[in-house]
Amino acid sequence: MEDRIILLSRTDDFFSKHWSVDVQPPVWSKPWDWVGSVPNFNLGGVYALFKGDELIYIGLGVSRGGGSYPDSGLSRRLMAHVYRSAPKESKKDAMPREKWEKAGLTSISTIGFPAEYNYMALSLEDFLIGVINPPFNNVKRKNA
Repeated sequence: MEDRIILLSRTDDFFSKHWSVDVQPPVWSKPWDWVGSVPNFNLGGVYALFKGDELIYIGLGVSRGGGSYPDSGLSRRLMAHVYRSAPKESKKDAMPREKWEKAGLTSISTIGFPAEYNYMALSLEDFLIGVINPPFNNVKRKNA
């Protein structure tokens, strides 16, 4: 099964077990093509890094931010560790940092949580790493 479908399916599993409020749970963005703002840039949440159709890493961005960027966990984390600005002559706004370029990173998807549910992002990240076990995550475990 394609890794994006697995990501969506396992996320649905998580929410069916743990989402008990009267609002719809957040959903994964379409793959970001390095143009414009990263999806859910203004929210805390979880991000998934893809090499083509292969899910290679799941990460967390939930910092509270500060100044003019409160609750901007995803953009803060991704800009610091995953992507950088592209050269002016490029048709893209961003490009992977060297580590991720060498790993073959081609796209990023995000799932952003409203501030009052930001704590759920930590659990979702841990759950997804455990059940999917992406190759670039240091934590290597599989749930039974």
